[in-house]
Amino acid sequence: MIIDNDTIVAIATGNAPGAIGILRISGADSLDILKRCHQATKALEPRQMTLRKLYDPENGELLDQVMLCYFPAPHSYTGEDVVELYAHGGRLNLARILDALCGAGARLAQPGEYTQRAFLNRKLDLSQAEAIMDIIGAQTQRALREAQKQLSGSVSKPVQDLRQQLLKIIITLESCIDFSEQEELLSLPREELRADFHKIIAQIQAMLRASESLRLDGYRVALLGKPNAGKSSLFNMMLGQDRAIVTDISGTTTDTIQERVKLGGIDICLIDTAGIGDADNLIEQLGVERSLKEAERADIILWICDINDNFTLPPESVCRNLDAYIEENAFFLILNKIDLQSSHTTTESAFGLLQERFPKLDRGQIFELSTVTGAGMVYFEEKLARHLRTREEENEGLALVTSQRHITLLRNSLIALTRALEALQDGLPAECIAADVRDALDALGQIVGSIAADDVLNAIFSQFCIGK
Repeated sequence: MIIDNDTIVAIATGNAPGAIGILRISGADSLDILKRCHQATKALEPRQMTLRKLYDPENGELLDQVMLCYFPAPHSYTGEDVVELYAHGGRLNLARILDALCGAGARLAQPGEYTQRAFLNRKLDLSQAEAIMDIIGAQTQRALREAQKQLSGSVSKPVQDLRQQLLKIIITLESCIDFSEQEELLSLPREELRADFHKIIAQIQAMLRASESLRLDGYRVALLGKPNAGKSSLFNMMLGQDRAIVTDISGTTTDTIQERVKLGGIDICLIDTAGIGDADNLIEQLGVERSLKEAERADIILWICDINDNFTLPPESVCRNLDAYIEENAFFLILNKIDLQSSHTTTESAFGLLQERFPKLDRGQIFELSTVTGAGMVYFEEKLARHLRTREEENEGLALVTSQRHITLLRNSLIALTRALEALQDGLPAECIAADVRDALDALGQIVGSIAADDVLNAIFSQFCIGK
């Protein structure tokens, strides 16, 4: 972990061409270093933009005309004196200014060093620091929204609340330990502690359940069905482009194809799969195996059938996993090719056969459409988007944990609290219970950084880009 008092500098806007490029200086010597690169005598006013010419401190050559903004400590991103320089964009121009500032006494910042200094100066906690990296790397609108919420404290606040509840329990337990020789203070308030443990455990479990249902990279929607049912045609139509090969030959698709698409403003990962049926060769067999794996991983299953064939239930290898999907309205039956309909299958007959196997199936989970004419597509996509929006709204008010590190620490805390509850119920002394509660407290502390080893901090901040 970098803990020196160097004044650091870096390009904050990356190397992509642009009209403006920003450099950031942070540290106690920020103003002194900057003075060596300009000839003005008037001091910079805090938080006001000032136009200045920059010169090379070694040879006096004009570097650029820039706008400067000074943020005095502690009211800056890092909590230190910070000066931001808004120069003309361009890799060469910014590199030349950067070299001049380093020549004037600044050190080139390490990856994540600005945010690390902000953390060390208590401008933000560790979960908020990680949120900044998530904002920069977000690939979907949902990922960006959750990262912004985490930066605002959506994870920090509930975790700190949990820690406060555990600290109160620790105080109770420690009181019983410290005054164990006094009879009137010897007995633990076991019923009160049991209720407290159950409450905290339920809160952590709710956070973990919400994180399990969260899909930052888009909900996985798998298109499954028999060969030549029209899966690839539906895949292409939902994408709005001919991504998958479509022919009249059964078994054209032999592998899974994934593409991201927005549906009603919601990001989904659409997955076309090989037809599930009797495989004639090893390639088709492998394709079927991959299709079944996608069925297990999917958030939504679309089972596509040719309405002109006699309807039969999906294979048992698929059916045995469908109960949970149907109960959550995450299974949709698509009766395709209504433009060729020869009345072999009707919605009512398919619904009746499916409901015998799955009593909780709703009639509204069956759709008739044509991937050739587009008939029924608008209604189907609106219903699917409405279902996905409902899923998102269910988690809207919850503290959604997106980091695997945080999830692991929450689970560790839950395990420790479960041990503490068992120790309490088994009548073990306060010392034994307190040891497990401290383990839970430590795990939660690692989420926000109140307890953090140097190697953990280095691993986190080294993932940042230089300049952040």
